[in-house]
Amino acid sequence: MVIEQPERRYDLVIIGGGMVGAGFACAVEGRPELGDLSVLVVEAGRSPAEAGGAGKAVGAAGAAGAADAAGAANKDSPEARQMLAQSGQSGFDARSTALSFGSSRILQGFGLWDGLRRHVTPIKEILVSDLGRFGSSRLSAEQQGMEALGYVVENQVLGRLLHHRLKESERLALVAPVRVSGIQPTAAGMRVTLQQGGGEGTDEAVSGSAAGNTAANTTETAAKPVVANAAADAADPAHQQWVVDAGLVVLADGGKSPVCGQLGIEQTRRDYAQQALIANIAFERPHRNIAFERFTETGPLAVLPLDDSDGRPRGSLVWTLAPQQADEYKSLPSSELLPLLQARFGHRLGRITHIGERFCYPLALTRAREQVRPGLVLLGNVAHTLHPVAGQGLNLALRDSEALVQTLAEARRGGPGMNATMGLGEMAVLQKYVERRAADQARTIRLTDGLVHLFSSTDPSRVLLRKFGLLAVDLLPAVRRRFALQAMGLN
Repeated sequence: MVIEQPERRYDLVIIGGGMVGAGFACAVEGRPELGDLSVLVVEAGRSPAEAGGAGKAVGAAGAAGAADAAGAANKDSPEARQMLAQSGQSGFDARSTALSFGSSRILQGFGLWDGLRRHVTPIKEILVSDLGRFGSSRLSAEQQGMEALGYVVENQVLGRLLHHRLKESERLALVAPVRVSGIQPTAAGMRVTLQQGGGEGTDEAVSGSAAGNTAANTTETAAKPVVANAAADAADPAHQQWVVDAGLVVLADGGKSPVCGQLGIEQTRRDYAQQALIANIAFERPHRNIAFERFTETGPLAVLPLDDSDGRPRGSLVWTLAPQQADEYKSLPSSELLPLLQARFGHRLGRITHIGERFCYPLALTRAREQVRPGLVLLGNVAHTLHPVAGQGLNLALRDSEALVQTLAEARRGGPGMNATMGLGEMAVLQKYVERRAADQARTIRLTDGLVHLFSSTDPSRVLLRKFGLLAVDLLPAVRRRFALQAMGLN
């Protein structure tokens, strides 16, 4: 439900209403052990209801809500096209995310998959190749005995579904547009100061910048407004602030989190000196539900299958380039860019006939030095931001979310090493989550980081290593199976 003013206290406050934050809220709502928790989702961007159905940027690439999550039979139905038009996006300007098969199971557990599955494009095969060199690898769902290796969803569709769930929920309170202007620890969790009025969207939620650190003691049911300037507040409601106490804060406001800075949580950063150019493209031939990962001299080039648009086969392009190249290619006329792209991708799908609006963002590996503190958990890109190679970012965040919900549920029922009287924000509870996720996070980060260094190098020894690596995946069933399990998120 959308509210205009928060209560004074909540068991759980989720900062960030993007794919990670909203998805986690839906997961909490669906868990019986957590059914009595009071939950507040803080969103810095306007809610879809306020935006007239168009939504606000959400997700790893800043998606906009556009397709009717509950209604349209497919993304090219008249209803879906109408909502795309209302959002200012076309089928060639909508950005996408790859969901592993394991992530589809997680979303099923969150109660989201049934509303999403008719809007996704299945990945039946993955073809991995190295430009200009011998050696390639092909994985297929049929080989693995699965219906699909993964799925591609346009961010606008997933964002709309999540915000529809928040809006319709009777248990989840959504306040927007509101930004966090202050946060500080208390004996019982965290105290959060909220400022009416939002900020620019981040990579995964929609988060505003920090503006002070104000708190107030009150026992009122509704959060008491903190008025820094009474005259200004009377003239402009955007100056209004509220103080909210939380037993646990889940921070999911993206890799550039201003709240992290307020808390003094440091991040390690490894800059890859690369940028990703993202766009939707059209082909001469059908993609046959094949996802392509092609390693070039500037880094990986990925094309994910999408549903056709106006009869044209579509794909979602993620092209890794040197920063100067990315800046140049972003503004090149399509007639000049398409031949360059064609030379790197090849002719497996015939001629590339169209490219939509282009977006670029720098690539780096970032990790928070602390993922938990008393009363606080970091989730999604604020905890770890990965290179898009192998499409692991959101999938890792979903596995983290599932594990956090499971840990909180165990705490409520007094699981091993815990008792039912523990607060959700106690370190004994949160440390269980950290231990549960450490191995998978480390393995996924090693995989993506290793692939970047291995396949972005022209060093002869690394060229030889990746050549035999691709051959091993293609020819050795045990190696192929292990690689497939990682790709499907089932390892």
